[in-house]
Amino acid sequence: MAHIFISYSRTDIEIARQLKKRLEARAFKVWMDETDISAGDILWRAIEQAIDDCTALIVLVSPRSTKSEWVEREVLCAERKHKPILPILIEGEEWSRLADIHHADMRTGVPDDLPETLLQNLQTAGAAQRTEPKPNTASVLYGPLAALSRKKIPRWVDYLV
Repeated sequence: MAHIFISYSRTDIEIARQLKKRLEARAFKVWMDETDISAGDILWRAIEQAIDDCTALIVLVSPRSTKSEWVEREVLCAERKHKPILPILIEGEEWSRLADIHHADMRTGVPDDLPETLLQNLQTAGAAQRTEPKPNTASVLYGPLAALSRKKIPRWVDYLV
């Protein structure tokens, strides 16, 4: 199911919760490990599946998150899967790892009214995710073979005359 994935350092969980609450108030579905991983789930598999299913990944950037191996793994996974990454600066300086992406600045706190550009980027990511047609695996794999089967290929018996 499509959602927004929030990546954060565990020490920044209160800010992550505030952001989740604000996004959900704007009708976005949000995934956070705190509420969406069940007892008995294998942690990385659940996270990887959530990244597979997300329309965008928000990274809460702080001195702690830039040092977190988990945040780094989540960002790498999202990059490999070509997911939009939206960094939100909550403390410190922009993360050089994401230097090519504009960081939304929320160092003064998560505002009640989230920045319109952030909301538009999330809506665009969600719309792009829903409208991109997925290739039909069978036609991709068997298309050339199917074309050959429709083509008249001489059989060896056609040469016996």
